Formats: sequence, C-alpha cells, structure tokens
Amino acid sequence: MRKKTLSWLLAAGMAISLLTVSPAPASAVDDMLPYATDVSIHGDTMADNTLTGSYTYNSSSGNLENGSAFRWLKSGDPVELFTNYAYTPDGASGPTADTVFILGEESYITGVKTYHSGDYNEPGTIGLRDESGVMYGPWEAVRAESYTTFYWLVSPDIVLPAGTYTVIDSRPDTWTYNTLSSDQGHAWIYGNGFSEIVGETGLSYTPTFDDYLDCICFEVTVMDEVGNTGEPVRAYSDPVIAYWGDLVTEVGQYPFAGGDGTEQDPYLISTPLQLAQLAYDTAQDMDYQNTYFKQTDDLDIGGLQWNPIGASASEEFMGCFDGNNKTIRNLTIGTFEAPSDLEEAGLFGYVSHAEIHNVHIEEASIYSALPDYYGEVGVLAAEVNSSLIHHCSTAGTIEAYSYSGSYVGGLVGKMDYYAEGIFACSSAV
Repeated sequence: MRKKTLSWLLAAGMAISLLTVSPAPASAVDDMLPYATDVSIHGDTMADNTLTGSYTYNSSSGNLENGSAFRWLKSGDPVELFTNYAYTPDGASGPTADTVFILGEESYITGVKTYHSGDYNEPGTIGLRDESGVMYGPWEAVRAESYTTFYWLVSPDIVLPAGTYTVIDSRPDTWTYNTLSSDQGHAWIYGNGFSEIVGETGLSYTPTFDDYLDCICFEVTVMDEVGNTGEPVRAYSDPVIAYWGDLVTEVGQYPFAGGDGTEQDPYLISTPLQLAQLAYDTAQDMDYQNTYFKQTDDLDIGGLQWNPIGASASEEFMGCFDGNNKTIRNLTIGTFEAPSDLEEAGLFGYVSHAEIHNVHIEEASIYSALPDYYGEVGVLAAEVNSSLIHHCSTAGTIEAYSYSGSYVGGLVGKMDYYAEGIFACSSAV
C-alpha cells in the first residue's frame, strides 16, 4: 500500500467533507450559454461509500436543460512534478532568485519540500504564490524522512490550476541553492493531475479501496435543449480514506467512555472510534501493561480497514480486554483485489502478558499476503505471547497465502510456547 502524508485529515466523527469548486466562466452569461453553479460533492469520502454530485443549472436565454454530461476523475499516486535540485560543490544558503515552477495542467498538490543545510531549529512554513499574487498557505512544515533531516515538508493537499507558481520559504537564510538551480532555492513539488475514471458518467460514484488517499473530482458540463454547451465546472473531495487509523491522528483524540484503567474501574469502550483510539495508542508505544478495558456496546467496525491493536512485537498490547459478551462486527483487513501485507493481522496484532476474554467477533473478513518466513493472521489475535485468552468466539472468512513460515488461525494465528493458554473459545472461520 502506498504511503502519503495524512496531515490533511480533520476527523470530526465520520463526517468528512472539504470541497473546492471551480467557478463558472465569467463569459458564460455574456455568451448566453448555459452554465453550472453550486457544483459540489456530498457524502463521506471513504472507500465503499457513495459520493453524489450536485449542481444548479443556469441559462440566461431561458432554454431548458437537456443532455448535460458528467465525469468523475481522480488524482492517482503522487509523482515528482518539479525539482531544481542537482548536487554541485558550490552549494550555499540564501538563494538570490525566486524558486519558480510551472504546472502544465490542473494538479492535486500533495507535497512541497525544501532543504535547509545545517538548520537544527524547528522548521518554519512553506507557501505557494501564483503569478497574480494569490497566496496559498503558508503551511507549517515538518522534518521530512526523520527528525534530524534538514528537509522541510508540507502537505497542502489542494487543487491548483495550470499556471506559474513561486515557492515561499519562511527561512531563506538557511535555504540552499547552487548554480545548477540558477540560484533558486532547492525545492521539490509532488502531486498529480486528474485522470478520468472510465465508465463513471452519472451523478454518483463509489470510491474503492484502490482510490485510497486519491482526491475525487466531479465534473459537470451543462447543455440546453437546443444544443448549447457550457464550460466544464468541477468540485473536489477530500482524499479518500480507507482505514480506521486515518480518523485517529493523536493520543486522546477520542477519550474512552469512562473509567481510570484499573481492574475495579476499567476504561470503557462504547464506540468504534474509541476502539480505533486504542489501536492508535499502541502504535505510539503505549503498551497499556496492567491496564484494563471493557467493551460496553456492540460495535460495527465495517466500512473501513482495521488497524490492529498492537500491530507488531514492538507495538504490543499488554493490557486486559473484557469484551463483556458484546459483539464486534465486520472486522475488515485487506480485500480480495488488494490483500493486506501486515505482519500481524487481526483485531489484535501482537499481544504479550495480556488477557482477552468475552470477545465475540462476527462477519470478519481478512485477506492477507503474508511475508516469507514470518507473519501471522488470526481473527481475534495474530500472535499471542505469555497471555491468556478465554470465552471468546470468532466467525467470518480468512484468505491468506505465504510461501512458508507463517501462521493462520480462525481464532489466533500463533500461540508462543510461553502462552498461558486458550479455553472456552470457538471459531467458525
């Protein structure tokens, strides 16, 4: 699965909608041509969730609408659209010329990167300015690739029309340049243009898992009853999300429903987002050793791909989880067309010195392409080390393949030698 920066994501529950609309041509009314306004996309931009386009038809001539055409497009994987970097020994800081680049077509910009040699201070901001002086951003930069690198990176995730743009860096005194960059500050621009989604010519489109993190575009070209055609007008969605982990981006974002984590007063989990918060926390090296959790409601985690709780041995779960005999439905990891490559695939990934009991999973669906010589798949837990599992059940489907050395189980993929054991459990997988 390709990786992109997720700093664009603003998760307010499950409602995600940020629309950018191309304006109607200024000449449309003068030419007495029909034109579209209020072009927009409705629906949460998630895989397997239907998006619907809408617009308002306008005609100064009074002609009725007939034969308007629709298209859906998407941005695709980002590529390097521009760079002026090439190494020479005469590199210096403090460019004396503007860093300018040209977009030959409307493009979805996912990243802008600059280089600041020897600058150990916190990164500043990067913005873009078009040739008419309109400013986009600036955006707060982070260090790209590692915490010690001198590369600054921002993730605008915006659609820009074709044109000429200047990169605006907030700290030009440490921004590098050389003669091969024509004394312009070194920069990299990432993104892609839009390509038509073949066969999608109606008012709705359902993104697939393959559209993950693509920007979706709805385009309408209105036509009137006598055959006059207006200019195409577009609306854009947020990037398509496909994982519960896309909705949780920081510790404590979705507080547990109650409790203090003790055996007498466990943390309460009553929503899918609180369960996803637990998975996110373990990915931040919070193993929750000797911490207690209790599920209070039936949970449906369908619609999005699941990120395991304790995704690896280095991000293990070490707490006690009581499912309280509630159900968890529609656990989904991978698809038939795009199987997961997770090393530990299940509701829980790697658990160690933990206890899991009274958890009941129904209608699970796991498609996995396991790495050679390692990797585990289990609906409840992928790998269990020095832990106890009891009074649990699973039901659903697993399709997994590996050349050798991996483990698959309907309940648990692999039990290590020191596991305390499994009892009073069942699986129909």
